[in-house]
Amino acid sequence: MLEAAVISAHEAHSGPADRFRAILRAHFTVVAMTPLTSRIFALEENSLPLEEREEVMRRRRRQQARFTDAYREGAKAGVLRDVDPALAVSVLLGAGNWMYRLVRLSGPWSPAQIVEFAEELLFSGYVVRASRTTR
Repeated sequence: MLEAAVISAHEAHSGPADRFRAILRAHFTVVAMTPLTSRIFALEENSLPLEEREEVMRRRRRQQARFTDAYREGAKAGVLRDVDPALAVSVLLGAGNWMYRLVRLSGPWSPAQIVEFAEELLFSGYVVRASRTTR
């Protein structure tokens, strides 16, 4: 489900900034909309039999590479910060992978609201920039 959502988002967007934001949003959405499955996936991977665990790791590496390539493409186009793409992706996916912990079925925010908030915070930043005035 997660892999399919990210592939679909990747194929649906052509510009590097839009593409990266769309695949990150797809990842966040699946994690937030399926909190119980996401929790099991995040915490119980080591409980899988070796063969299945290795398959999960192969798929995870492919997914990480897909994100890293998309980030690198955005940085090369000048629309994403020119930083180590693997580290940037790890930080962003790390935030997304723990999103299931924020979802409370009876909580004040819906999964969609959490995704929207996280996406905006990560893409726009959390520091208030002082506007420059002309002297």
